[in-house]
Amino acid sequence: MSRQYEDLSVDRGIVIGKKINTGERKLSFDSGLDPIDIPRWLLYWDKIVYTPVLFNGQDESEEYSLDIKFLESTGVFDITPLHLDLGDLVSSDRGNMSMAECAFKNMPSASITAQVEFTKSLATNTGKVWSLGQTGGEKLILPGSNTIDLLDIKLVNSLPIPSSEIPFEDILNFKEKHQSELMHLRYTLDAFREKILSSSDERRAINSSLYEISIALSNIHKALASERILTVSETISLYTKNPELGFWGSIGGIGAASTGLPLEVGAAAGLGIPTVCKFIKRAVTGGDNTPNLNKDFMYAYEVMKKLK
Repeated sequence: MSRQYEDLSVDRGIVIGKKINTGERKLSFDSGLDPIDIPRWLLYWDKIVYTPVLFNGQDESEEYSLDIKFLESTGVFDITPLHLDLGDLVSSDRGNMSMAECAFKNMPSASITAQVEFTKSLATNTGKVWSLGQTGGEKLILPGSNTIDLLDIKLVNSLPIPSSEIPFEDILNFKEKHQSELMHLRYTLDAFREKILSSSDERRAINSSLYEISIALSNIHKALASERILTVSETISLYTKNPELGFWGSIGGIGAASTGLPLEVGAAAGLGIPTVCKFIKRAVTGGDNTPNLNKDFMYAYEVMKKLK
């Protein structure tokens, strides 16, 4: 390799697991890590930690592609198994289920719990910002039975992601060459989150932040096109604390927010912004099991959209 990727500073990391499926009112995981999910994390974060969950001391049996092994060698990707005891998954109210059936039913939620706790520990131990990232649907899934009100900010079909045909090394080269464009998006999202949490900004300030985000996204699109990197557009959900009524009042949506209806701004509001942003107040199951809400968004992704 011509560049020393392991020397890149790690200011933002993300913890990922297996793809989450929420269809048919059931929570399940796919069988393993799909390389097609890696480009979104690789482009926008400094470090990725994949956390397969192993039970009762089992050995890791997952096979990894040469591309994944290449990323490990660069230092930007790490595989850290999380070990759980199946006995801890058996609930006292299992009814007619066998111990094995009860443990199997509780595996997905136990795995998510382990990932959340691991994300928290990384943030505490490193002093860096570590986010939780989930794939498979627009709603964040967290452990626990209590609920917490969160704000879901959806950037609809606007985040450029390199297609699965692009080699990971090309993405790393792009990150080095176009670091300023990527940092601009990071800073605009940080500023946007601060405006939301302050909950005292007027509509003009919110619109200004969204305009800056749209410029940052546009610049990344242009940079990717200039390097002839084929992309897809995805919808990203950014979760943060639900702000006070002042925020909802500033965008004229107290009534809609209380009913969970999405409030769209951006192009739909005639701002001349290519991004349509939806604000949705969600009651997320998970209670207080939310990592890094004071420092960063949490992220969930919808499925891939059209090629650009």
